[in-house]
Amino acid sequence: MSLHAASRIASRIAIRVRARGGLPSVLIIVVVALAATLATASFGASAATNRTASVSATKAPYQVGVSGDLTSFGAGTYAGVINAFQLYFGLLNTKGGINGHPVELQIKDDQDNPSMVSTNIHDFVAAKVNAVFLADFSTNLGAYTAGMGDMPTISGNDCYPPSTAPHPDSNFFCVGASSSTDYVAIAQSIKREMPHIAPGKPLKYAVIEEDIPGCVSDMNNYILPDMAAIGAKLVDKSVIPTSTIDMTASARAALADNADVIIHYCASSNAISLAKELKVYGFKGMFVTGGPLPGVVAEMPSLKTPTLYAVDWWSLPNGDPVWAKMRAAIKLGNSKFAITDLRFGWADAIVMAAALTKCGYPCSHSKLNTVMNHLTVSSKDLVDLMGNPSVWTPRNHTGPVKTYFLHSWDAKTGTVTNALSPFTVTQTPDK
Repeated sequence: MSLHAASRIASRIAIRVRARGGLPSVLIIVVVALAATLATASFGASAATNRTASVSATKAPYQVGVSGDLTSFGAGTYAGVINAFQLYFGLLNTKGGINGHPVELQIKDDQDNPSMVSTNIHDFVAAKVNAVFLADFSTNLGAYTAGMGDMPTISGNDCYPPSTAPHPDSNFFCVGASSSTDYVAIAQSIKREMPHIAPGKPLKYAVIEEDIPGCVSDMNNYILPDMAAIGAKLVDKSVIPTSTIDMTASARAALADNADVIIHYCASSNAISLAKELKVYGFKGMFVTGGPLPGVVAEMPSLKTPTLYAVDWWSLPNGDPVWAKMRAAIKLGNSKFAITDLRFGWADAIVMAAALTKCGYPCSHSKLNTVMNHLTVSSKDLVDLMGNPSVWTPRNHTGPVKTYFLHSWDAKTGTVTNALSPFTVTQTPDK
């Protein structure tokens, strides 16, 4: 069956992408059965397949705009988040969508460029989409919020203002955790591991971050005081250019200062590069980075270094039904991302779908914002994936608590495992 013929009997997803090499944006229409087919090189596939499936989502569609970095510096961190969001709705649409209404995604590459982010939100407003999913570095929040008006928005990043308590914007939401909560979790994880890392002596640590405002602010406002609170001594603090690829100098500087713990919690690609360099130099301490965003946990099996620890919002693949659904979506969409790289966007999609379901059809911005300000999602899939429900209230768009996992490579079992039992941290507002 041709795509043209299929489009007459199947609901569709509109995916607007900017191809590599500076080619103009193109609009690719795919049938629901191919909704998750990856349309750019960063998603690992370039053409639709002949795979088909029964389609029952035939009513008028919901429209969701998606803006994120697919091809620039942040693609290694955010392309997997966006792909998972896409895969979820591709699978959902093959199963009838939301009460028969498919969810159409308008995906735009913003290359982590504030001017492109502004253009995208302008286009989404003009297209009258129901909601937006934003997956970018915090640098772009100002450009986005300046133009979003009353657009209901879920952020696919750490929960920065304007989503954090106690005075979140009425239409900006986050499924994960505030940065301040993340760093409390990092310090608690390190404190629990201290007896194994630096037995009988004061703990020395180094911190390395990219020159991204949110990352630098987090380092100074949270990492340093939280580590001081557990009695650790700072021996090296560095801010590196965002263009940095080779982390050799950063690794050598931290090792020269005899750091027992090294912390990096920003770009995933640099975290992996740093982990590789530390392994080359025989680092025996604890390198702590973030696991929620794609690019870290998926690399642990190939790195095979027990000194790399990922403080994570998400569980590891197991026999729970949510993982079977993710595998089905990966197969349907021919995704090239590891399943652990898809956890973040999948959770965001679960919550977006829950909000649209409760809103009903048609779903205005005002109605959806009211729904999202009083939304609790406690489905088994979400709880199995992130350890706790997602709970939003008018004064808290990040939730009251966050469950954390500490993942590392276990050389004995040859697998990524939980180094600590899951633990919860009360969500704290960002400064």
